[in-house]
Amino acid sequence: MNRLALKLRFCAAFLLLGLWGADAQTAREQIAAVPERAGGIYHSYEYRPAAAAPAPDGYTPFYISHYGRHGSRWHASESVYAGPLKILRKAAEAGALTPLGRDVLGRVEIIAADADKRYGDLSPRGVAEHRGIAERMYKAYPEVFSTADGRECRIESRSTLVPRCILSMAAFNERLKELNPAIRTTRESSARYMPYMGNNKGLDAQRDRTVPS
Repeated sequence: MNRLALKLRFCAAFLLLGLWGADAQTAREQIAAVPERAGGIYHSYEYRPAAAAPAPDGYTPFYISHYGRHGSRWHASESVYAGPLKILRKAAEAGALTPLGRDVLGRVEIIAADADKRYGDLSPRGVAEHRGIAERMYKAYPEVFSTADGRECRIESRSTLVPRCILSMAAFNERLKELNPAIRTTRESSARYMPYMGNNKGLDAQRDRTVPS
């Protein structure tokens, strides 16, 4: 390897390390501002206000295509609640918990009881999230949802077969109907749409269990 190639590689590595440090610092600042962000993929949907994208000059919004994930849910696995609870109870029986530990145990007891038999279900927070998305969309593009002067506004919604997805769709549509009762809505949840809405082995297995052959 010649000296020039070695220097270039060293500079590239140094630059990457510098960028990594900058990103890490930004992440620390974000988590410090909202500690829940440390949850990563388990952090619930966080709306950050931003201006709606304007239509290009000379154009007026008339149609919206929205693809959304289900709202916040209870965790799908009972073990996520039962595991920590078991450990804390065992520590309590051994007299190993501090006052803070006993306080945490009490909170985990409440959380586990609240989640009982709701594993994977849509939560009230998840309902509120979809209602909020629908309302912001309605207010950002009023011309799309207008039924003034005889204009028809029709919304066609489709969901996978997963209950939390069906209920998320319902929450979204319900809020739009509250804002303008004249809107016409159609909601469907069918195996017919699974190939493009939820094309993975886990959902395929659920479909096979749910839909008669």
